[in-house]
Amino acid sequence: MNKSAIYHTNSTQMQCVLSNRDVTLKLFTGKDIIKAHCVYGDPHAWVKKGDVHRWDHAISEMEKVGETPTHFVYQVTFTPHNYRVKYHFIVCDEHECMQFGEDGFTPMSEEVGLWNNFFIPYVHASMAVSSPTWVKDTIWYQIFPDRFHNGDTANDPDVIVDWEKGEVSNRVSFGGDLKGITLKLDYLKQLGFNGLYLTPIFTSPTAHKYDTIDYFDIDPWFGSKEDFKQLVNEAHSRGIKIMLDAVFNHTGKHFFAFKDVIEHKEQSKYKDWFHITSFEPLDYETFASAKNMPKINMLNKEARDYFVSVATYWVKEFNIDGWRFDVANEIDMGFLKEVHQATRALNPNLYLLGEIWHDATPWLNNDVFDGVMNYPTGRAILDFASSHIDAVTFSQRYTKTQHMVHPNIFENMFTLLDSHDTPRLLHQLNHDEVRVKLALALLYLSAGSICVYYGTETLLDGAHDPDNRRPMPWNQLNHDFMEFISFLATIRKDYPKITLAQAFDFVFEDGLLKLRFKHEPIEAWINIQSKPYFVNVDDLITQSYVISLPPLGIVVTQV
Repeated sequence: MNKSAIYHTNSTQMQCVLSNRDVTLKLFTGKDIIKAHCVYGDPHAWVKKGDVHRWDHAISEMEKVGETPTHFVYQVTFTPHNYRVKYHFIVCDEHECMQFGEDGFTPMSEEVGLWNNFFIPYVHASMAVSSPTWVKDTIWYQIFPDRFHNGDTANDPDVIVDWEKGEVSNRVSFGGDLKGITLKLDYLKQLGFNGLYLTPIFTSPTAHKYDTIDYFDIDPWFGSKEDFKQLVNEAHSRGIKIMLDAVFNHTGKHFFAFKDVIEHKEQSKYKDWFHITSFEPLDYETFASAKNMPKINMLNKEARDYFVSVATYWVKEFNIDGWRFDVANEIDMGFLKEVHQATRALNPNLYLLGEIWHDATPWLNNDVFDGVMNYPTGRAILDFASSHIDAVTFSQRYTKTQHMVHPNIFENMFTLLDSHDTPRLLHQLNHDEVRVKLALALLYLSAGSICVYYGTETLLDGAHDPDNRRPMPWNQLNHDFMEFISFLATIRKDYPKITLAQAFDFVFEDGLLKLRFKHEPIEAWINIQSKPYFVNVDDLITQSYVISLPPLGIVVTQV
């Protein structure tokens, strides 16, 4: 038995407390394990059998729910009789069975209940993940406001570049604004989007606005607070949520507190708001190596209080639905927990999203973020769509991302294929429209929340920043591809349970990779052969959806 591959921890990712005190336990094992059971019960429940007291327990066979590149994942769900529970596992390969608990392995000859090798959580009601339930049903549309639509030329800066021919740079403005977004809400609604994520809209000297000057005001390029209120109200009337970008890792160089540091140096009362390493000459920590973005010291109480007040202000005064935290992995965890408490007190259904590109388990324990930007799942889809990995590797990598977090949290993950920080989807897939369609189909069939970068619906191109921030080509819309995007949204709307965690199993059959959904009467078929897979459309029932992508054909059909 490969004992070194077997693991389970006292973490919210493996001890998943669901609603109504239900507990889901996950056990990772090597691929030699053929069966696993969970032995569980009240640690204080004993029954007398003859002259011997024995522990009163239950035994449940665990379901193998997934396979990662290195492990099998076994899972069981049960409801303790009360809040107390202790448990261990029995794992079997083809040659032996062993008991596995917190202290390791014991032979089957050890009597259950008379030894201490158990996991022993106490299931508090507060351990259940209480993230907002609306997020999993949201299809987000990310907007870079300066490049989306100019709805009010009166607020244009003195110099704007030509919308269709101007240089794409972070130093220039194309004139996009908040009124422009409001004017296009019906367009977005028709495409199936019901959430808008806006990159920063606060006062800043650049087009990207990540070097904020004033966190309490709208940048004049974009309009006014009244314009933003109108956008929120108009969006909400259409069932569309609004999420803003919280740039709390760093400020702009012209932020009032840092300007005071520049002027007064060691005498500045704001010097401890930043990570100053030298006053003569002035030097300091920054975002990346950008000297126009000094990093905030969130261990300073005055700085923390100021930025907590920023977070609560826009929730309280403008009724926004979410915050996306920029560079979240570099922000002090204590500050993030304060923001969680303060904003949730105002709106229990507020969505708190972290920009974390890697394993984010420390931030997903029900007290910081509801989800993070799920780049790992997106990368698995992209690598498969580009043929960098085969179907087996794709299924294993995708499965791994699902089981790294609590299932309720996974339903609030923000899965995406591209953004303002990556080359555009079309560029990443070498301008192959078929592969772009395959990637988007897999995104729309994924659990939890998903996001599409503005312009993707019309195959907008772009390489790395700033080229990925081209203006929206309103005069050259690709209506055929927009129809495809609407079609994908229809599938997601017609079968809403596909957004649930672990919603489907991967099945390899007849040269196809099938996504076999558990809670909806549909399957998705993906051709993984080197030759076309022919589907007799007459054999498919009326409710079937056929995405014609030979030889990478995908069919979503009722079963």
